[in-house]
Amino acid sequence: MLNSGGCLGVLERTYTAIDACGNSSSIIQYITLQDTTAPEIDCPADMTYECSETIPEAVTPFVSDNCGLDVNVTFMETETGDSCERIITRTWTAVDYCENESICTQVITVLDTTAPVILPPVNVTYECDVEYTLLPAAVTDNCQVADVEETIMETGDSCETVITRTFRAFDGCGNQSIATQTITIVDTQAPLIECPSSFTHSCEETPDYGNAAATDNCQTPEITVEVTETGDSCNRIITRTFTATDGCGNSSSCFQVITIVDTTAPVLTIPSDLSFECDAVGSYGDASATDNCNDVTVTMTETDNNDLCERVITRTFIATDACGNPSASQTQTITIVDTTAPVITGESSLDMACDA
Repeated sequence: MLNSGGCLGVLERTYTAIDACGNSSSIIQYITLQDTTAPEIDCPADMTYECSETIPEAVTPFVSDNCGLDVNVTFMETETGDSCERIITRTWTAVDYCENESICTQVITVLDTTAPVILPPVNVTYECDVEYTLLPAAVTDNCQVADVEETIMETGDSCETVITRTFRAFDGCGNQSIATQTITIVDTQAPLIECPSSFTHSCEETPDYGNAAATDNCQTPEITVEVTETGDSCNRIITRTFTATDGCGNSSSCFQVITIVDTTAPVLTIPSDLSFECDAVGSYGDASATDNCNDVTVTMTETDNNDLCERVITRTFIATDACGNPSASQTQTITIVDTTAPVITGESSLDMACDA
């Protein structure tokens, strides 16, 4: 066998034919052997990674040659694209001794498909008179610096206002995420109400009972009053219940108790003392009484000494109103006297015989 540098070889075959008489003839065959097959490379598969992942280092792939010759492997890596889609091209070139060449290419695609992560402030509820601060959202991204946009929308009314804060975070590759925070503003506090003081007054007085005053943390409350009465004309109790209600239905109440009493005694007027001749007795007269608030009853007790010459009648009057308040007793004295001598009638002189 002849060869030329291991890449080209000639195989020589000699064929000889011999007959039974020993006669022979020969022929030569030349077979040319060549290495034209490139080495085989076990090329890594194409891969795709997220930009936050670690890209493995390049490893020389396994290379084989059909003729078992030495193979020289070279490597080249190039990058194209941007931070959103980066293409890493890894190229291995295998050349055997006969300069047969194979090329292996692995394409690694590095993408940013992950949206930013938004951590909004927690949902909170405040009373309507509480000052609050709009806290920012916390935003992170796997590969870039994300921008944040915020929109605010309010719904509801003065009793319950809902503030919805919508945060939209987006990176340079168009990946975005949305999160919200809800701030609820409520009015659940009842107004503060202060009633006029309770007091007692006499039935003939007409004092100013006063009015309640109320304040509210967020609104102007409306005050209503309900009046109830118990007792009677002697001890009447008026209860005034004041209720302050704000526009959200929160209410508080207080009450004032007014006691109306009759502790004033009637005013009694009696006839003056009288004196009569026994034969000219006239009217004794009547007592009268007035009261500040109620009906009056006048009672009288009478004593008589029954003296025919100077009869003394004592009339004692007391006025009492319907509440049992008595007046001081007053006394009228009536004197009936007999100061008139008898009248005698008859003859003033009489002549009579001595023997009559």
